[in-house]
Amino acid sequence: MLKASIFLCLCCFGLNSFCQNVVISEYYNETYPSDEWAEILVITDNTNLTNYTFRGNNGSQNNWGTAITFTSNSLWTNLRAGTIIVIWFRNVNSTNVAVPLDTNKSDGFIQVHCMLSTHFSYSGSQASVFGVAPYTSSKGNSFEVANGGELFQIRDSSGNNIHTLGHKATVTNSGNLFTSLISINKLNHSSAIVSFSNVSICPGNNISAYIGGTSDTLKTSEGSSYITQGLPNKRASDTTSNLEFWRSLRHPPFDTINLNTPIDSFAFGKVSLSWTTSGWTDPNPSDGTVGYIVLRNTTNSFVAPTDGKSYSTLDTVGTATVAGHVYLSTTLVFTDNYTFNCGTTYFYKIYAYRYSTNGALGTARGRAYNEKGSIFSSITKPYPIAQSINSN
Repeated sequence: MLKASIFLCLCCFGLNSFCQNVVISEYYNETYPSDEWAEILVITDNTNLTNYTFRGNNGSQNNWGTAITFTSNSLWTNLRAGTIIVIWFRNVNSTNVAVPLDTNKSDGFIQVHCMLSTHFSYSGSQASVFGVAPYTSSKGNSFEVANGGELFQIRDSSGNNIHTLGHKATVTNSGNLFTSLISINKLNHSSAIVSFSNVSICPGNNISAYIGGTSDTLKTSEGSSYITQGLPNKRASDTTSNLEFWRSLRHPPFDTINLNTPIDSFAFGKVSLSWTTSGWTDPNPSDGTVGYIVLRNTTNSFVAPTDGKSYSTLDTVGTATVAGHVYLSTTLVFTDNYTFNCGTTYFYKIYAYRYSTNGALGTARGRAYNEKGSIFSSITKPYPIAQSINSN
């Protein structure tokens, strides 16, 4: 499993002097701009997109269009690593049906549209930027994917390029903005595309796969077979997707959870557990995103909880039982009130998680558990000591 901590900060990487905190992972081309969208992946914890901009180009890659600016809405602050953001280019699709919205970031997934004024600002009227209602008309390079070529770029609040993804068969033409962009945080898929197809970074199994400054087909893919909106990217020539990399970002990146020897009290009527973490400090513990699940077993046999699945107390994970949860990353204690049997040894293991319980199995969405877990610890309840009775 890749370690998210390896990727948490790539400051001073290549020609950039700022953090690689987000990347553009995929975008989709359709007949109408209102059916098109782009996908952004958050790389670092506590990312703040306020006053970042997102913009498109044109078929020749030589003219930037109107940019949308992320507002100071709380949705864009304190974003957790591994969050997936889908941005639709219009507020309705080509059949005038409103695009779905998801502005609850607690499960690490956000879905919005460019025209959502509470979350984005832009210059010009809706008609001049997006077209006439139901906003299906073409508006040049203002958030519309051209078959022959395209560039999408996200910039920080100072106008620095954070990441650019595009497609075009050749980028050597005069005035080409992909070529002139002095940054390695860019990729171009060196081919034209057709409608009903995507451009994605694939296989994308580490952060280096998302950057490099190249124009080729080694790190990117296009086609209609694997449209993976909000899901890990995949293509036919790969046996795996970038699911493992996405999962590594979404896990709490603790190097170690050290579980101390349990302490019994009140004749072993309860057991007190405590632990320490190393290798990472939660930058925003107050959001309650990072927590712990406590497993109890009568054998030293544990399997990690399943990503995307929520567990209640007394549920089973393998042969272990869920003793309980701790819902705050800075709370490193737990009391197990349980009916313990004399002469039985009880084993404990702690697993850290990030994100809420809402999710789907195998999709890098919803709760993500760090499979490493703590070193196990155990305690045995002794038999009562027989005491003699003085009959005098």
